[in-house]
This record gives sequence, structure tokens and C-alpha cells, in this order.
Amino acid sequence: MYQENVLPLALVYSKKFPGNIYYSNPAIRDLVVAGMYFALRSAHRDGSCDDYYPNERALGATVFSLLAMTEAYSLLGLRDIQLESFFRKRADWLMYHQETGKLSNHQALVVLALYNVFTITGEKRYIKGVRERIDILRKWQHPEGWFQEYEGADPGYQTVTIDALARYWQKSGDPSVLPLLEKALGFSVYFLHPDYSYGGEYGSRNTYIAYPAGMEILSEKYGKAAYLAMGFQKAIAKGTRLYLDDDRMVGHLACNYLLAYRYFRKEKRKPYAHPSEFTKYFSGCNLLIKKKGPFYCVISLNKGGTHKIFKGQALVSSSTGLAIELSNGIIGVTGHVSENRVKVENNLVHVEGRFASYRKEYVTPQKLIIFRILTLILGKTFRGSQAIRSLLQRRLITHKKFLPVGFSREILLRRKDITIVDRIWKEDRLKIKRLMETTNLTSIYVAQSNAFQLGRLGSWEEFKKEKEVLNKTNQVLLRRKIE
Repeated sequence: MYQENVLPLALVYSKKFPGNIYYSNPAIRDLVVAGMYFALRSAHRDGSCDDYYPNERALGATVFSLLAMTEAYSLLGLRDIQLESFFRKRADWLMYHQETGKLSNHQALVVLALYNVFTITGEKRYIKGVRERIDILRKWQHPEGWFQEYEGADPGYQTVTIDALARYWQKSGDPSVLPLLEKALGFSVYFLHPDYSYGGEYGSRNTYIAYPAGMEILSEKYGKAAYLAMGFQKAIAKGTRLYLDDDRMVGHLACNYLLAYRYFRKEKRKPYAHPSEFTKYFSGCNLLIKKKGPFYCVISLNKGGTHKIFKGQALVSSSTGLAIELSNGIIGVTGHVSENRVKVENNLVHVEGRFASYRKEYVTPQKLIIFRILTLILGKTFRGSQAIRSLLQRRLITHKKFLPVGFSREILLRRKDITIVDRIWKEDRLKIKRLMETTNLTSIYVAQSNAFQLGRLGSWEEFKKEKEVLNKTNQVLLRRKIE
């Protein structure tokens, strides 16, 4: 994955950005070429590469790096038989291999990467792969506009998918992706918050990612893309953007911001604005967005009422759900994707479900030794590597163990105030050690979650008296009002 950094380097080498001291510096060009050759040497014989562990053959790392290398290769005007042969091999692997789990952003990245290889080599067989992946995206896009990301819709990764398809459309002129992009923008536009932050833990993958380049490309054609492009730009100025600056994923945003600057055309942006008040409910993924009076609310009913509520431009409530600690040390949370019972009526939202156990996997010498042996034995074949990946996905992302503790959350949304009422009930034999409302808790592993974003600094609230009532009577009510 680190080899994707050849693209931001190629961009600063080849383009006169303001204050760019790296422009035309031969050392930067040498780094780009060296990075490509390292990718070549470190790849498996079939062209794929690893990301986190040996023999992983990660489609994500394989396509992110291929996309970056092919873009950088074209920017520098290179002609290198060895590298082009490597691009073919990596593209061929992508053509005929899938990954476990539904990650739409990876499919969109494959579309763009294969098209790049086609433009470099002139080999039309890659267009067949492009069309196959577009067909997959068409199937994975819900009629509401969102693309599948594991267990539902994730506004953050949605911008990655939009970006890749927009860049593909810009290069190819292929009109078949425009209906997908238009529907995707119709979904995404609701998750730009009044403070210009975007996304959050209410998405299926807990991300705050906001890719602006694709929005800039589409801003002449779609007002909603222009609205998002403007918002992402203001988030940088206000400091409410996602920060990956000290993260291994730094190349993602460094590259996309540079591309966005290249595509920026403020005078050509189409206008768009939300109505003064509205209610938008995406029933397919149970996300509710409501703008009423001074309040702007985004609520995930699939995640137990996880929400962000703004009053004016101020974030006044950021909830990632309730958390409990049992006397035996087990942690239970409500902010997980689940098939909760939900009801949306006018200004009242109701969700009911069960706490699920929360666990974090930590590497020990024993676990690492066993895991490495498995990767060395099973990872020799693609089927074996995917079996390992599927096991990790179930263990770290999708598997849930429900506890005999139930909850319901009601949110009454009025123009002058918002009332949140939580009810918790449990079996008599259980003893609760702690009861808390969380503001930044994630219960699954996602590479781009848990990075810094200003809205994640809210303090958790502990309910000590209410915990005693719960232990004594096996049920308790929590009531809060936002004015």
C-alpha cells in the first residue's frame, strides 16, 4: 500500500502547485521510479501484493498501488518495458480475482486502474474487465444511491467510489457511469454537516473520509457535487476535516487534495442548497437526516441510534451508542450494525435491539506464531489466502455475539429542542459494573477509522446512579434534552 505514495510525488514533480519546491526536482522523479520498482520486486509472482501479513494477496493494496503507479507513470511520460509488463501482470490478477466481503470502493478503483493500464498498453482486453466491474457496482448500488460497504452504507467510503468513477468518466467519457454517480451524489450530499465535517461513526465503516477530487470533476455537471466540493474545501480551512497526516494512509488524502486543486474551477460550479427544513430517510440502510429549526441531525437506526446533532454550526451531541461493562469484564455496546426494530413517525424515532459484546484483538507472541504458520501454509494459494481473510473479517468486523441485555432509544426531534430517552433492561443474574454514553467508540476494525477528527473529542458520560437502579430493578431510563 505504501507504494501509492509514488503518485503524490509524481504530482509535485510534474505540476507547478503554489509554493511547490519539488517541481522538476530530479531526486523526486528518481523516488517515483524507485517506488515502482520496489512494488515490482516485492510483488508475488502473480502480480498481487500483501498489505498486513505475508501471503495476504490483498486486492485493496494491489489496486491502490497499481492505480497510483499507472497515474504516476503517465504523468512522468515514462516508457519502460519492465514496468509495463508488471502493470499487465497486476492488472491481469485484478481481472480474474475477487475478495471476500462487499467493498464497493475497491471495485471502483479497479475500474480506474484497469482503464489506466488500457491507455498505457493499448490492450482492449482490459476494457472487458472495466465493464465487468462497472456491472458489479451497478448491482451493489442500492436504489437509494449508496454503494455497499460490508454491512451497509458508509458515506466516507462512498466518496472514494465517487472519486474513482468520476476520474474514470473524465478520462473515458463513458456515459454508463453517470447514472451511478448521480444517484451516489443524491445520497452523499446529506452527510456534509453544518460545520463542514463529513461522515462519522453512523456509517457502516465509521469513517470521516472526504475525497474532493471527484467532486471537483463533477461540479460543473451536478450541483450536489459542487456543494460537497465547496464543503470539503471549507473543512480544510476550518480544521474540521479528517486528519490522516501521521497515519500510514497519508497518501490517500495527500494525493486526492493535489488532484482536487488541479480540477478546481470555482466559477463553473453548479449551485445547490438544502431546503430550510427537510426530512430524508434512507430506509434501505436506516439512516435518517432531519433539518428542523436550528438543528441538523444524522441518525443511524441500524447502529442503535448512533448520531450527530448540530445546532447551527456547533456539534451539540455526538453519540456512538451506549456501553456497559459487566462484572465479569465483558463489554457490551449498542453502536454496531444490527437488524434492530425501528420506527420513524413524523418527529419521533424509535430503535430497539440488544447489546453485543465488544472485543479488541491484541497480538501476542503465541497468536502471531500460529497466524504466521497459517499464512505460510494456507497462503500458498489464493483460495487459502481468502479463507484467512474471511476468518479475519468475521472475527474483527462482521461477527456479533449478543448479550442478554436489551435497549431502546427514542429521539423526539422538535424545533426548539431534542429529547433522547434510552431504556435498558437485563436478566436478573447479570451485574453491571459501568454504564456509559460513548462519543467516539468503534467496535469493528477499519483501516481508516479512529483517525483524528475534531468532532471525536467529546467526553463520555458515565451514569453511576442509573447503574445502581439497573442492577437493583433490572431496568432503567436515561433522559437527556438538547436545547
